[in-house]
Amino acid sequence: MLKKLTIHNFKSLDNVNFEFDTINLFVGPNSSGKSTALQAIEMLPSLLKPSISDYLKDEKGWDYRDLPHKKSQRAMMAWKAEYHLRNASSDQPTVYEYEVELQPRRYFGVGKELLRMTPPGREPILLVDRSGRQTRIWDEKAKEYRT
Repeated sequence: MLKKLTIHNFKSLDNVNFEFDTINLFVGPNSSGKSTALQAIEMLPSLLKPSISDYLKDEKGWDYRDLPHKKSQRAMMAWKAEYHLRNASSDQPTVYEYEVELQPRRYFGVGKELLRMTPPGREPILLVDRSGRQTRIWDEKAKEYRT
């Protein structure tokens, strides 16, 4: 279950924090960002696709140049999401934190990506650490990072 979401520089949302529960309601006047918030949430699974540009163009009909906040001087956009997943063997959830920065260069793509997992009663484990073309992925079996 998505519990928290922070959005930076996406359309009309900049440095906006959401906390979610089982049922959530978006209420506000016209043009206050309700639809944009839903679009930002909808973008989360697409950030894991091989080509964000293709998703934006083919599935949404968006040009990435239209997505950064109009008043921002930077083109980078960022999401930070926290998910809680319950396991039948524990009362406490496993917490996943996913952070991603999208940066337009020659092509629009991921500039930074982090995925952390915190099992119940244990320290966080950094599962994915990606910056540009450099990626480290945690290998649980070998107990080491692979590049």
